[in-house]
Parts: sequence; C-alpha cells; structure tokens
Amino acid sequence: MGFLSKILIISLIITLSGCITPIKLDRYFDEIEKISFYGVMQQNNFFIEEQKTAELKYEWDIRTHGSFSNSAFVAIDSFIIVPDLSGRITVYSSSNGKKKAELKYSGGIKQSPIILKSYMIFIVNEQKERFSTLVVYDLINGKEVRDLKLLGNFAHELVVLDNFIFAISDNGMVYKIANWGNIEWEKDLKTNIYSNPILDEKTLFLANSVGEILSISLDDGELISRTKISKGFESGLNADLFNLYIGDNEGKLYSINKNTFEINWVYESKSKIVQTPGMDLENIYFGNLSGDIISLNKSNGKQNWIYKTEGLINISPLIFSNIIIQPNLFKTIDILEKNSGQLLNQLEFDRRCRTTPLYFNDKLFFGVDKGEVYCYSFAKETMMKGK
Repeated sequence: MGFLSKILIISLIITLSGCITPIKLDRYFDEIEKISFYGVMQQNNFFIEEQKTAELKYEWDIRTHGSFSNSAFVAIDSFIIVPDLSGRITVYSSSNGKKKAELKYSGGIKQSPIILKSYMIFIVNEQKERFSTLVVYDLINGKEVRDLKLLGNFAHELVVLDNFIFAISDNGMVYKIANWGNIEWEKDLKTNIYSNPILDEKTLFLANSVGEILSISLDDGELISRTKISKGFESGLNADLFNLYIGDNEGKLYSINKNTFEINWVYESKSKIVQTPGMDLENIYFGNLSGDIISLNKSNGKQNWIYKTEGLINISPLIFSNIIIQPNLFKTIDILEKNSGQLLNQLEFDRRCRTTPLYFNDKLFFGVDKGEVYCYSFAKETMMKGK
C-alpha cells in the first residue's frame, strides 16, 4: 500500500532518569519489509510466503504493566512496539527485549498502533468516559501533535489506505481521519459493531451484531448497501479480490460476493467464531470457540482438514507456506502442517495466549496474560524461502 512508502528507521533513547526523550529519526527508506502490522502489512490475510521449520528456539521474554487484547504487536526496524490494556505503549529491542521507551495514558489501548509516514497513531479508550482519544504522535520530534476526541469505545483494528485512517467504534460510529488528525467525515450507523473491518480501494466493509454486512464509500462515508446475512457477527472480516469471508455466532463461515453480497457458500463449524480468519491464495484457515482449527477451499467451501484441540480459538493465526501458527487461549501455541493439519510442535505457557503472532526479522513475538511478551526464533538450518 502507498502508506508504507518512506517508513522510518528510528532510534529510541532514554535519559538516565528514566524519562522518555524524543524519538530520533535517522533516515527515511523504502523497504516495506522493515515494518510489520496486525494481519501482516495491514493486508489482513495473515499470510507470509516463506517456508519455516516447526522447531522454535526461545530467545527472551519480558513483562509489561498490563495485559493485551487479541491484536498483534507492531515492529519497525529493530524495535517492537507493544500496546497494552493499562494504557502503555512500550518499545523494546527485537534482538534482546531491552526496554527503549514508554508512553503512559489513563485508559486502555486495544488495537495495534499504526505507523504512517513520520507519525504513530493509536486510540486510547478513556476510563469511565463516553469518548476515546485518538493520539497522533510525531516520531521525529518525540511528542504528541494532536489528540482527537471520538465518541464511543474502540476495540477494532484501525484500517488504513494511503494517508487516511478509518476508525470504527463499538456503537457504529465510523470516522475517516487524515494522518495529521483531521476528521474528513464521520458516519453514525446506529448499530453495534464487534467485528474488525476491512477495505479495498473504494469501499469499507463492516459486519454488525445483528448479522448484516455493510459497505460504505471511502470518499464521502455514504452507505452503499446493508444486507442481512446471519443472526450475528463478532468475527472479523477478511477479503480477497472478489469475496468477503467471515464467521458468525452460530459457527458458520461465509464466503460472500463483495459486489452483490450474495452468499457463495456456507460451512457449518457448529461453534461460535470470533477470530478474523486467515488465508492464502487457495485456502482459508479459522478456529472456533470449541477449539477446532479448520482449513477450507476458498473456491467451494469444502473442508480440507480439521484439527481438534482441547482449547478455545479466538485469535487469528499466522500462516506460512508450509505451517500454521495458531495461539490457543488454553495456554498453548499450536504449530500445524498446513496441507494436512497435523500437529508438528506445541509451545506451552503458564498463562493464556492473547495476541496474534508477530513475525519480524526471522523472529516470532507472542503476548500472553499478565503482560508477558515472548520472543522465539526459527531453527535456521531448516529454513527455506518459499517459491
């Protein structure tokens, strides 16, 4: 996407007293692999076309102040940016976990921050207030340049196109915001939305709590269509060139035509789906609250395989060319063979796994309860580039 051009290499300096000093910009560059967001580069397919070994090596772990939502962390250059529900954004070295910087706010941060040109943008859900605060943080000068009050609570991921950010509240307020913090338009849909949105070049797609799929013009915020599909959605939306994919509260996974909103096929998993499904070019991968991890053919909805865990799947997977890395709320990270669903490896933790895995610089980063962040690397001798 265009917003990923001219990303920043940054260095973060802490004074001897522990206070945060401005984030120092070293230079611009055009290498988009130097930054990673929720969903992998904001494409939201959670797919990386590389082959990896299922064997992981522990590197380090640290503990932050608060726990996490289901979002991924953000990585840029040699740093990872960790938001948490205590209202902190902490920056760590991706190589050794050393703390580099920390911002503290009075509310909670539920989604991945966005790095847009020289700014970091995120939303603080204020405590005991009817509004939240969108913060625009200048990475060159190390200070806030704008805070913008938005009505409602924001648990969804921010979505980005070019220099614009789209924010959706739980009660259906939709905002188009320029990267310097000005509202271009706002739209009150008067409906509860608990699903992550997705967009293409012209349209924002949303799913609401009563089972409707909505489309909105990115240019002016006008409602294009509103179609009843299901009894209720909390799963996030995913999309390819022609179709939308989403799971519902009854355990059905839908493929829906993006233009007509006609249903292409429905798969019955028989248990509620709340995660945003992941996908590659041919298949879609998702889990449900009964602990099933399922692979379907995108063209016809036919089941490729099902792997039954004893846990609960509410977090999006990370998909490579040959393996799937799926967090399980019941304290494990399951690593499956992508074509068969066979369990190849499993990491066990003392607390519940909370975040979608972040892949960056050949490392994996996981968040678990009590604010713990873990870093693992792949066994290099068996890694190979996907074709």
